[in-house]
Amino acid sequence: MIVGLDTPPGQVMTDAELDALADPFAVLALRRGERPQSVDAVVALLAAASARPEFAASAVPERLSFVVGEGGQIPFTDATARLARALRFVVVLRGAAGPDGPPVVMISLDDRPGAGDGLLQILGWDPEKRAYNFYQRRQGVWFHSGDGTRALNPPTRMTGPFDGHVNGSLVMKELRQPWLHWQSQTVGIAREAFAPGHPIVNHPFFTEARGAEILETQVIVPGIRRWTKARLDSATDGGRIRGARTLFRQVVETTTVNLVASPTEFSLIDDTTAVTVPLEIHLNREFWTAADILDPLAIRGRTTVPGALYRAAVAELGVELREQRSGFARPGDSFFVLACPAPAFEDLDVIMTLIERGVLSRRFARALLAVDFANPIQSARRATLLRHFPDEGAAGTGDGSVEAAALASLAAAAAGSPGSVEAEVVARMEGDEAASRTALGEELAAYVAAVRARLATPEGAHDLVRLVASRRRYFRTLGVSEFDLTLPFSSEPEDADPLEMVADGTVRAAPNLIS
Repeated sequence: MIVGLDTPPGQVMTDAELDALADPFAVLALRRGERPQSVDAVVALLAAASARPEFAASAVPERLSFVVGEGGQIPFTDATARLARALRFVVVLRGAAGPDGPPVVMISLDDRPGAGDGLLQILGWDPEKRAYNFYQRRQGVWFHSGDGTRALNPPTRMTGPFDGHVNGSLVMKELRQPWLHWQSQTVGIAREAFAPGHPIVNHPFFTEARGAEILETQVIVPGIRRWTKARLDSATDGGRIRGARTLFRQVVETTTVNLVASPTEFSLIDDTTAVTVPLEIHLNREFWTAADILDPLAIRGRTTVPGALYRAAVAELGVELREQRSGFARPGDSFFVLACPAPAFEDLDVIMTLIERGVLSRRFARALLAVDFANPIQSARRATLLRHFPDEGAAGTGDGSVEAAALASLAAAAAGSPGSVEAEVVARMEGDEAASRTALGEELAAYVAAVRARLATPEGAHDLVRLVASRRRYFRTLGVSEFDLTLPFSSEPEDADPLEMVADGTVRAAPNLIS
């Protein structure tokens, strides 16, 4: 059933529709009439089929497992027995790499791999569509929920699995070190996080679990790049780019987020600690430090906040981990502190791939991302720029291209509206590019310096914790937010006005911020 198209409970797929699915789960199971009802059964079935020569092209003999849980650092006790700690697993089955990458199946499940109910979602790379197919088992029935292309446009955008996989790609919210919530080289998830006697602690998914750093570098990042490349290949035909707005949407909007966090553990912070502040809270760090975007040394150094000031702000603002079902509440910040939504790698990858393909010039990318640069996510001002982009144009950045058409539209709007966001972009496109690049680097460096100076004050530390709390409230409105324990709450109401950063390093209320 494809949510947004099909009427519940869906319809039985025809043989022709099944034959059109070419991912390993479809080839090795569904097209053979197999409907395994547990993850253990799925893994065993696909392993056996992968050993057969006739299925070599779809074989996924390698198994990797990973464990994640928002309550993974909270030991199981009588007091926490009712806590919904969301301990779950990701199992990756993959084969030998080919020209378009390896066959891959990714399974999301709860802590009961032998169960015929509960969480069981599968996605697999379809080499013929060059897209991920999405599946879910519900009440003993397997549903095909569509492929990644369904995520991009109505009526299926933001529905079904695409409420979380908003661009049709792989999702790992906590993508970067320290991989908040995941077992990793940074921190483990102990047996004591599970109920006493829980069978999962002796299951290979747990005993052989790998670190999140492997999932990031070997599965998620390559998998996102694979999908971005396929999208750009599909959009480029006969020297033209089609469906350009779905791509440029990821340049100027916050289509989704990743969660960043300080490497500092909350329990280890005392008054003498210099708490590392992720720069992504204040700036789109991965974009601005990418090759040839700015001068290499424009943004450097470490951002910190004094432990005494940070702890005082956390206490004053009532920051706590909270889980409604059980009534659990624990004062303090996340295990790795300052966990906060930030620009998503899947958006960055689209930006950099557009640049590499010559569809977006570095200068135009700089000018677009410089709008409201102090707010790397939730920028309503930056999001308004999408209206200037056509959905189709010539490849490249010359006459007739998407970039040229957008620049012409921006210039026309700027002519009648000095001081507008369009005028800001146009101004950054004028004059010598090297000088403009240097000036922008100096502007961003001055902003970072202002942020760092203010963080050394009680007011700055207080504003930092308030800003992070505001971003966390925004995160809880998104489809990727599933569990209370993902991010801490504060004493401020959930419907409080969002906050935004200002280029002078201060924070202010912004009722019109994207929320």
